Amino acid sequence: ATEWVEVMVTAEVQPNSILYSTVVKAHAKAAQADEAVECLKMMQEAGVACNEITYNSVVHAFARSKRPEGAAWWLGEMQRIGLKPSIVSYASLIDACAKAGQPERAADWLAEADGIGLPLSVTTFNTVINGFAKATLTEKALLWF
Repeated sequence: ATEWVEVMVTAEVQPNSILYSTVVKAHAKAAQADEAVECLKMMQEAGVACNEITYNSVVHAFARSKRPEGAAWWLGEMQRIGLKPSIVSYASLIDACAKAGQPERAADWLAEADGIGLPLSVTTFNTVINGFAKATLTEKALLWF
């Protein structure tokens, strides 16, 4: 998908934030975190403003790539540049940690999301509970029930 952005630039057609964000999202769906970051950097170099949607897609790309540390870094990067992570950002990170066998970290991110007043859902809690259950930490899973 990133190749099409390059083709557009070569043809002197200026991609906008919607196009870049769509390409980043496509890379996220394909679990291509490095490519999502490459596209975000192309966007920045082109002087196109990145927004929460773009950064959420990068966080999601790392989550789908089973790289929770990268997802956490990009969530932090959002905050460093003044963007506010949403429950979508946190849910991706919570899911990544739970699936990576790091239910404690998933629980910590859930607590952080709650602490900043983000709306939590049954699905988010279920992700943490499943993470503990899969790690055979049944007692800790029950604490979240």
